Amino acid sequence: MRPTSDISLNINLWDLHVFPRFAETRNLTAGARRLDVTQSAVSQSIERLERLFGVTLMDRSHRLVLITRAGEILRERSADVLREVRRAADDVRAAEAEGLPMLRLGLIDTFATTAGPDVMKALSRRVENLQMWSGITPMLSAELLNRTVKVPHAAGK
Repeated sequence: MRPTSDISLNINLWDLHVFPRFAETRNLTAGARRLDVTQSAVSQSIERLERLFGVTLMDRSHRLVLITRAGEILRERSADVLREVRRAADDVRAAEAEGLPMLRLGLIDTFATTAGPDVMKALSRRVENLQMWSGITPMLSAELLNRTVKVPHAAGK
């Protein structure tokens, strides 16, 4: 059997996602339907996990597959592992957002009214401080070119 450190570096996260979905149904076809993949894909995921851990995760000798003790442990722990991976991904994305610049955005009234909220929502995840204002085109153009923009109704994040 491989040392634990080797195993942990070779775990396929998709396989850890697949196994609990299969284990809930104890049926390859039903598990595949839940995941919107083929029965073969579910079977291959389970076989990869069994090879990786060197254990049997399910008893295939019955019509309704039985999950072994090792399979039950994997089913329980895979949720924790996947939750931690998701948390790490969120933390990494959040770290990217730290120290992002301020963005001041001037929009003409008609565009601000129709697309402004969506623009603000999309940009707010990418900048630390977001300010948007609207006005008529000639005024905004002149203020932007002269760098004299006054922000009467700033919406800071």
